[in-house]
Amino acid sequence: MDRVDLGVAVAIEFLGPLTVGAALARRPADRLWVLLAAAGVLALTEPWSSGGADLVGVGWLLGAAACWGAYIPLGARASTALPGLQPVALAMLVALLVALVPGVVQGGDALLRGDVLLVGLVAATAGSAIPYALEQLALRDIAPGVFGVLMAIEPGVAMLAGLAVLHQEPRLLGLAGLVLVTAAGVGATRASVRAARAVAAGPQP
Repeated sequence: MDRVDLGVAVAIEFLGPLTVGAALARRPADRLWVLLAAAGVLALTEPWSSGGADLVGVGWLLGAAACWGAYIPLGARASTALPGLQPVALAMLVALLVALVPGVVQGGDALLRGDVLLVGLVAATAGSAIPYALEQLALRDIAPGVFGVLMAIEPGVAMLAGLAVLHQEPRLLGLAGLVLVTAAGVGATRASVRAARAVAAGPQP
């Protein structure tokens, strides 16, 4: 987030769930949506331009995309293997342990200030606990491929949030890239829904 604008960051991360959705599609042609999304990400990041996105930041985001993609099938398994919202509770505990040591080293005594604790509580609740709880409930009822590509709206929302809150104004080419990524998400959504219906219908005589 120190290197790449919010809308661009989420669009790159979105390659993870989009790839999962395309991989689960039945027709090879449906996987071309990933290429369309990749073209959109190139337009968003402009790696050929001196004013393009920071390549180190893009590298970190590609790692985040891989983790987001892996989360979908693993989250689906966890949602059926454990009752209630136990997967979310365990995930939050692991996230706490991962971030605890570097957070204490960097933040020190400032982490114990009342305003910091309050902001942290709001961020943890609104940014992690509630969204992941809702996602776990959704993963019990819809196919992972459908869930993955329904995330297509997130890059657009992130770009709007970056504009409204962080005053990060997107360039024209970036807007075109966002349209490509969103279109790829919509196309892959339809492909995944079609594949899910075909599996539910079973082989035709």
